[in-house]
Amino acid sequence: GPIANAGADDQVCALNYSLQAVIDVVPGTWSAAGLSDSAFSETSDPHALITVPVTGAYPLVWTVGDGQCAASDTVVITFNDPGAPIHVDAGDDQTLDVFTNTTLSGEVATGAYAWWEVVSGNASFADHTDTNTVVTDLAVGENVLVLQALLGDGCAASDTLVIVVNDIFIPQGYSPNGDGVNDQFRITGIRAFPNSDLKIFNRWGQEVFRRKGYQNDWEGRSDNGGTLPDDTYFYVLNLTPERTYNGF
Repeated sequence: GPIANAGADDQVCALNYSLQAVIDVVPGTWSAAGLSDSAFSETSDPHALITVPVTGAYPLVWTVGDGQCAASDTVVITFNDPGAPIHVDAGDDQTLDVFTNTTLSGEVATGAYAWWEVVSGNASFADHTDTNTVVTDLAVGENVLVLQALLGDGCAASDTLVIVVNDIFIPQGYSPNGDGVNDQFRITGIRAFPNSDLKIFNRWGQEVFRRKGYQNDWEGRSDNGGTLPDDTYFYVLNLTPERTYNGF
């Protein structure tokens, strides 16, 4: 018997579409509930141009054969407003301390083809066509990424995402007086180094504080619990065996 193949479901940013039925040896006819034959440029043409009155998803039936032996297949074509932007969201901007990798959380309209691009900075995508891919090799500072989306033939939109990577920052002063402001010696990015080793010395070279895996919690007390006087202290911070900072 005859075999009907109406083609693959598709989307378009227009109110007309060139159909893609597979040509069989037997003649075929297009039809659609709610549409007259005049919607098709030629109902018997497998590649007929269909024009619809309003946007939406239209099931279109391709029937081949005659009344004695016939087959039909349905294709769904979604017609989108060519003047309306499609949905694309690159996700919330991110700020990372030292870490140069993260997971992206993008969204695009159903059926749209999406891809990530680097506008400035640096980034390597595990899969640049995955809206929720992992990104690595981000640069210290500002990285600007854009999520592009394309739907059907001509509906395009994009959205931008900014990821800021902070390097290690060690302050040169703080005020542990219990007023709730700047009471801890806070090293930006220390979370990335759970095996860090921080040593604090007074001006005479005596060690007054030491912490493995420092958690930004030093409030001006020595290791024996005493309150240290206002003064200049010196630190040695080992983040890794190869990465050491010294300062006051």
